[in-house]
Amino acid sequence: LNEGMSELIVTASAEDVRLAKQTLDAVIAGVCPKDPRTKQVRRSDAAMARLNGTAFTCQCGSDDCAAELSAEQIGTRCARVVLHVVVREETLDGTADTPAVLDGFGPISAEHVREIADRPDTVARDLDLGDLLDHQAQPGNQYRPTATLDTVLRALFGTCTWPGCTEPAFAADLDHVCEYNHDDPAAGSPTCLCNLNPKCRFHHGLKTCAEGWIDDQIVDAHGVIWTEVSTPEGFTVRQQALNTWLLPEAGLIPCQHAPIGAGATRPESGHAENNPRRAKSRTEAKHAYRMARRAANRRIREQEAARTSPQEGTPPF
Repeated sequence: LNEGMSELIVTASAEDVRLAKQTLDAVIAGVCPKDPRTKQVRRSDAAMARLNGTAFTCQCGSDDCAAELSAEQIGTRCARVVLHVVVREETLDGTADTPAVLDGFGPISAEHVREIADRPDTVARDLDLGDLLDHQAQPGNQYRPTATLDTVLRALFGTCTWPGCTEPAFAADLDHVCEYNHDDPAAGSPTCLCNLNPKCRFHHGLKTCAEGWIDDQIVDAHGVIWTEVSTPEGFTVRQQALNTWLLPEAGLIPCQHAPIGAGATRPESGHAENNPRRAKSRTEAKHAYRMARRAANRRIREQEAARTSPQEGTPPF
C-alpha cells in the first residue's frame, strides 16, 4: 500500500506534455549511477521539486556523489530539449489536411499542427527529398547519413524498428541494417535509405552484441519499406515503416549502389568457399554469417511469394 501517497494528473496539449516529459528526463539525467530510485520515481520527484520550487537532489547518500544537478547544469540540459513534428508543406499552407506526426506521440490533425506552427517557439525547416537523389551519405564520411536522410528515416519509421518497441525515432540511434565495413567501405553495405533504420540504444546493442538475432530491410515494388527481425529460435516478425502514409515518396527514391549482399550469395563472385581460406576476426565472421542468413531469408520469402501469387490467366481464388 502507498500509504500517504496521492496522485496529480495534468492535462495539456500533446506537444506540451511531450516537452514536459523531456524536460523532466533532462533534469533526472543528472543523478549519479548510485541513485536507488527507478526512473518513474525520479520523474515524480523532479516534477514535484519544480512545482514546489525546491531543489531536486540525488539520493545515493554517498560523500563522493558525482551528480550534476546544479541550476546551471540542469539549464544546459533543458536547453537542448527539442520536440520534432513532421508535416507536409501542403498541410501547413492550408491546401491539404493530411495529418502530421508528433515525435513520441503519433499522428495529429492538420489543424493542430498549424496551431503548433504558429507558436512563437516553433522553428520550421524545409525537408527536400530531392536532396537524396544526389547523395545520401556525407561526402567527407560515407558512414554518416546526410541531415536530410537522417530526418527522413526518423520521420518515416516514427519509432525504434524492433518489434513492439515504441521508443521515439528521434531519440534512437540510426543503425546500418547490413553492417558497414569501416576497413573497406566499398566492400560493406551502403549508407542509404534502404539500409538504415532507427533502433533504440537497447535494441541496437542487442542486434550488435547478442547471438542469433538477424534483422533485414526490404523495399518492395511499390516503394513500401519493410523491416524484419528474426529471433534466435527462428521466428520472424515483419512490419511496414510506420509513417509510410506521410512520406510515400521515400521508398521510390532510387538507390545508387549494387544490391546489398549480391556478392555474398553468388559463387562466381569469389565469396566464401571460392576464396583462399584466411583468418577472420569475430566481428567479420559474425557479419558474414548475418549476410548469408539475410540472403537465405530473402530467397525463402521470394519462393513463398511465387507460390502464393496467382498465375497469369487464372482467377485469384
